[in-house]
Amino acid sequence: MEKKRVIKTILMLAFIAFFIVMMIRAIVGAYTLTPTSTAEDLQGLPLWEIPLVYMWDYAQHGWICLGFAFVVSGLFAEFIPKPFMLKYMSSRKPIAYLIATFMAPLFCVCSCTMVPLFSGLIYAGGGIGPALTFLLAAPANNLLADIVTIQVLGWQIAIADMIAAGVSAVIIGYIVSKTPWGKRFEQKFQKNPAQTTSIELVKEPLDERLWSALKFGGYLA
Repeated sequence: MEKKRVIKTILMLAFIAFFIVMMIRAIVGAYTLTPTSTAEDLQGLPLWEIPLVYMWDYAQHGWICLGFAFVVSGLFAEFIPKPFMLKYMSSRKPIAYLIATFMAPLFCVCSCTMVPLFSGLIYAGGGIGPALTFLLAAPANNLLADIVTIQVLGWQIAIADMIAAGVSAVIIGYIVSKTPWGKRFEQKFQKNPAQTTSIELVKEPLDERLWSALKFGGYLA
């Protein structure tokens, strides 16, 4: 039984590592993760075939970022300690918005990839305000986008863009967290800290936690 657990754990870690490595490779190698079909490529095709060709093109390029997003969202939901999220990523804590704003540039991903990551933070116990700030800030304010902006438009505009994106994300996240809908949404996924702490004392085996993380990613997919 123990040997099976070890093999299962290794396989799941390899699966997770595969998507993380592929995502890093795509970013470093400037591999496009979006469809490359142009209007000229689609000309002459039957009308019914165009969406199929485009979706296949998207699947060929987008599977890396989507696989990465679903895997990492599961890791967020399963492995980030609930007490940490309640303490540092609650909508009631100003520092949570600061953490979300400065964490966002590290994720050089598109908005499609950010949606599962946003869900992972919410399920992990994060507040709707900081999670939404993270969701909005990352695509507009990630390191690669900032570098390209500096190269194309200059550092003055790049700095203005970074400040505007960060401030806008914080304001929107804060406003949403104060709405009745935002409060209800947050209460749905956040737990009482005392209850959470007692639950966290009983840890499941690593293979079961990894499996739960992957199942969560599959659920989001």
